[in-house]
Amino acid sequence: MNLPRAFAVGVLGLLGVWGQAPEPDPGRGVAYAPVFDLVRLVNGWWAMEQNRLVALNPDQAQQALPLLRSLAEPPHLSLEMAQQTRFALEALLTPAQQQWWSAYQQAQQQAFQRWSAKVRTLGPVNLYAYTVPGYWSMLQEIGTGQPFNPFRRPPNASTLARLIARLEGR
Repeated sequence: MNLPRAFAVGVLGLLGVWGQAPEPDPGRGVAYAPVFDLVRLVNGWWAMEQNRLVALNPDQAQQALPLLRSLAEPPHLSLEMAQQTRFALEALLTPAQQQWWSAYQQAQQQAFQRWSAKVRTLGPVNLYAYTVPGYWSMLQEIGTGQPFNPFRRPPNASTLARLIARLEGR
């Protein structure tokens, strides 16, 4: 095995993707789309908070906090709760914030397309694999049939906690 291939095998092995199917059950990833979309939103809001021009104002923060706090509570985040929470959070955005969020998602999509063209030899990939932190481990956890809440484990628990702390300061 040559050195670049050995390096790739090592890195991919650490990431847990070498030699395994990208999705244990392809339908499962699709079925959990509302949860993954909410994870993308929370991570996007954290990015949005880094930009003072589109950060949430104090009124928005007070409205968002109960919704965000509720995400870490249940051991299992239902698809319905994920979808309802995402819609409620998105409804708080101003037109300028909605435009930023749309541009952010579009930039992610474009970056994903460039990335996926490079990694196709590893097997099928999807947007969530690129944009949702912890996606592969989430799929494995979902596959166990145990209660599942991505906001109760790293890396999404820490992102949610940082976002809540930032908004509490308003």
